[in-house]
Amino acid sequence: MSRTRAVGPERKGKLTGGAQRAHALALRYTLRMPSWIRLRAWLPTLVLLPFTGYFLLQRSHGVFLDPLNMLIHEAGHLCFFFFGDALHAAGGTLMQVLLPVTLAYHFWQYHSRLGMQVSFLWLGQNCLNISVYAADARIQGLDLLLGRKHDWSFLLGRLGLLDYDQLFAFFFCFCAMLSFIALLVLPSVMREES
Repeated sequence: MSRTRAVGPERKGKLTGGAQRAHALALRYTLRMPSWIRLRAWLPTLVLLPFTGYFLLQRSHGVFLDPLNMLIHEAGHLCFFFFGDALHAAGGTLMQVLLPVTLAYHFWQYHSRLGMQVSFLWLGQNCLNISVYAADARIQGLDLLLGRKHDWSFLLGRLGLLDYDQLFAFFFCFCAMLSFIALLVLPSVMREES
C-alpha cells in the first residue's frame, strides 16, 4: 500500500534547489508563537536598545568597552605581525571586526538570538570606534598607545587613499548602523531554540 500526499491549491509546483532551502529556512525561523512568547523574544532587544543609542551618541568620546577593544586591537597587531607591514597595520582593525563576527556566527549555529544580538552590538560599537580612527588618518589628532604610528594613516597613505579617510569613516559608520539594525530586528526573523 503506497501513501500519497494530497497537494493543496497552495502547492501547485515543487520547489527546487535554493528555493527549497530558502523556504525551509523561512519556515524554521518564522514566528508562530503565542503573543506572550513573542513579547518575551523582544525583551533583550528592549534592554539592548539604550546601549545602541549610548554608543551612537558617545561615538567619539569613548565608552566603557574601549579598554577591551584596545586590548583586542593590539592583539590583532601581534597576530598579524609576521604577514608584512600592511597586514600588521591592519591587524588591529581586522581583529576588532573578526572577533564579534566569529562570535555572531557561533551563536547563530547554536540558535542563540541573545548571543547574536550582543555580538552585533559589540560589532557595531567596534565599527564606530574604527570610524573615529579612520577619520583621524590625515589629522592624526588622537592620542595613540605608546606613541605608535597611526594605522589608518599608514594604510591609506600606502594605498594612495589618504584623502578619502572620511569616506572610510563613513563606511564604518554605515556598517555600525547595519549591525545595530540587525540586532534590533533579529527577533522578527529568528526564533530561539532550546
